[in-house]
Amino acid sequence: MKTLLSWDALLAAPAPCDHIVQLYTSDEALVSTVARFIEHGLTEGEANLVTLLHGERAHRLGVRLRDRIR
Repeated sequence: MKTLLSWDALLAAPAPCDHIVQLYTSDEALVSTVARFIEHGLTEGEANLVTLLHGERAHRLGVRLRDRIR
C-alpha cells in the first residue's frame, strides 16, 4: 500500500484499480472528491462505479455529483 502526503496528488493521478476511503466533514467535500476521482477515470477511459445508499440524502448527493461531472 502506498501513502501519499497530498490528497490532491492522489486524486490527480490514482493508480489503476485504486480504491480510496475518505473521511469528510461536509457533503460538498465528498462530492468534490468523488467527482475528481471519477473525472480522472473517465479521462483515462476507465469504467467507474459509484454506489450510494438509498435515501433522500443519497439522492441529493447523486444529483450533485452527476451535475458536477457533466
